[in-house]
Amino acid sequence: MGHTLKRTLIAAALAALIPLQVAAYTYASPKSDPLVKGRDPFLAAVAAGDWDGAEDVFDSFVAKIEGMEKADGDYPGDPGIKQDFVLAMQTQDPEASQDVLNRAFVNQINRRLLAAKANIDTYGTASALVVIAQTFYDGLQGDLEPEDQKAVSEQMHAALDAVGKPGVLGVGSKDPDPAAFDKAMESILETLAPYAEGEEEDEDSDY
Repeated sequence: MGHTLKRTLIAAALAALIPLQVAAYTYASPKSDPLVKGRDPFLAAVAAGDWDGAEDVFDSFVAKIEGMEKADGDYPGDPGIKQDFVLAMQTQDPEASQDVLNRAFVNQINRRLLAAKANIDTYGTASALVVIAQTFYDGLQGDLEPEDQKAVSEQMHAALDAVGKPGVLGVGSKDPDPAAFDKAMESILETLAPYAEGEEEDEDSDY
């Protein structure tokens, strides 16, 4: 009982160290995020021409879409993304539906990396946010060209390395490197930008 109480008190103390503005990002498992869970079912419904089904899946993550319309810290917000989802489904446009979903994933990656940058001096928070960004990238990467997959994967590792590590009793510790983090984040977002804009497939299109 004493050990249980001790663990509870330690957990509460650690939670108190997490800045309030990022607490919502760090408590939930990123794989339980409705947008992550809804990606495959949404795309499957779109591919099958089941637009009622697509709307049902959209309803399961629409709160996330509404949230990303608003500015949040350094994240500028993406006003209009909800309406673009609605329009893509109303016009029954598979390509537009996939493009706006990819845009939502890039927004989430951007949002988490910006929050990690703002909290780079707090290892637990910054590293958790990079891991969440990686989870959104895991969902998106199948739509990337192979060379872009490789580039983003490498820079995600670089971003995680750049937040440093505390070591054990100071042994093996590594200070955060804000400049290296900025470089990795900028490279990631630059590579992902065409996918957020729905341009990548159009470049090679014959239509």
